[in-house]
Amino acid sequence: MIAVTVFEIGASIVTVEFVKSHGGSDLSAYMWSLLAPAVGALVYWARTRRASGARAAILAFNLRSAAVAIANSSFQNAFAWTQIMTVAAMLVGITPTVMIARRLRLDGQRAAAQHRQ
Repeated sequence: MIAVTVFEIGASIVTVEFVKSHGGSDLSAYMWSLLAPAVGALVYWARTRRASGARAAILAFNLRSAAVAIANSSFQNAFAWTQIMTVAAMLVGITPTVMIARRLRLDGQRAAAQHRQ
């Protein structure tokens, strides 16, 4: 599933750059960039029959980018800063979650090993 996530993010970035380089607006670029994460979410759901928070975050990031493109179309610095702050907020929110889940999994494995002995 890591490959699907890498595909979603990479395809979103390539799509934005492709649409912009061919004269598309920021809004159209970000709307087209929603296609890869939507396909990735469908693939993930088809394989696991559950929703993915990572895919939802990627879709939300692209939707937020499209909304900011509408609101701040004339002020590019604000657009860049909102992109940076969104990525920072996602990292701050995701990193502790991953670290806590890993710690809980390791503690659970140790407890299970001790219980078996």
